[in-house]
This record gives sequence, C-alpha cells and structure tokens, in this order.
Amino acid sequence: MRPKTSLCFIVWNQVRRSLNAAYWQAVETTTCENIIVFFPKGTLDPAVVKEMKLLLLAGNKMVVASRLIKGARNEEDDHFLRPRKWGIRALAMFAAFCWCKRRPIIQDVLHGVKGFTKQAFLEMNPSQAGVSIDLEMVVRAYRLRLRMCEFPVVETVRCGGGSHFKILPTGIRLARFLWSELRGPKWSPCAQERSAPKRESTVVSSE
Repeated sequence: MRPKTSLCFIVWNQVRRSLNAAYWQAVETTTCENIIVFFPKGTLDPAVVKEMKLLLLAGNKMVVASRLIKGARNEEDDHFLRPRKWGIRALAMFAAFCWCKRRPIIQDVLHGVKGFTKQAFLEMNPSQAGVSIDLEMVVRAYRLRLRMCEFPVVETVRCGGGSHFKILPTGIRLARFLWSELRGPKWSPCAQERSAPKRESTVVSSE
C-alpha cells in the first residue's frame, strides 16, 4: 500500500492591486518553472489544472483553458445575446490578424485560467498594473512566436456574485493596449533571473 501524502498550500496576500499585479506577484514569488492560474469561482472543473500541467510538460510555453473552441462551453451559450463571447472572438480575430504569423491561433484571449512558463512570462514582460494581462500575454506570445495551445473546457453559470470587470471600462483599457502595441515595440524582455527548478506551481486566485 502506498503511503498517503499530504499537500501544503501557501497563500500569499496580494501586495499591489490589479489583475496584472497579481500575475506579476505570482511570477516574482514562485521558485518553480511552470505557473498555473486558476480562479475558484465554481464555474470550471478544477481538473483542468492537471490538463494544463501535462500540456506545459509537453513543451508548450503557454496553455489556455478555452471556453470558445470546439467541444467547449461558455456560460452565455444558453442566451440569445452573447456580448462577452462575441467581444472576445472579435479581439481574438484582430490580434491574430495583426500579430499571428503562424497557426494555431488562440480564441479565448481573455480567459485568465491558463498555464505558462516563468521564462516565457518574463520574455513577454506585460504591464505590471491594469487588467489587460490576458490579452497582452497572447499578443506578446504571437510576437515572440512562442509555442502555445488551448484546450476546451465547460464553463457553467456562477453560483453567486459576478464579474468585477465591467464591459465598457475594461474594453477601453484593452483598446488602449492594442493601440499602443500597434504603434511599435515599446517593450523588451524582463531582465530578471530566468533560471528556475523544474517543478510546477499552482497559483490559486480569486476574481
């Protein structure tokens, strides 16, 4: 009989506000090579974490849990009007048209549930404040021609609460990022240490 193993979770209080800052804190805090971001809202099966881990170990630099590709389901799919889903698709097409030089393209460019390597994140060097982190990472991965993929997940309706990201103000911030990215390369890979032990790290955050 195999001995039982215990799991130890370390929870860090977020130091700087904003979604982008949460990602940066995870990257700056971890001593692991791979990072997985999962939002415990009750809308996704936690088993997607295992799938992301396997895809990262297979050599992908970023893995996105997609609510928009074949075999996936979005919480708006039961509605006649699907503004969030349509908006994400429009952003995905625009980003792919401007920066994707080869297939595959990422469809769910705004989903925060993803896995990535620490080195890839530092190469992307996204903004350290704001809410554009997910779109930034896809665009920068396109520009760096990093290997990435997405896999289908089933999103269910939230048991309670709602998104803190309102459509109009968030859309304006994302548009500003796209405009700045189109104007030219104003970023460079982060100069932080890129070496790390070959382990996996799961970052659990809340929206």
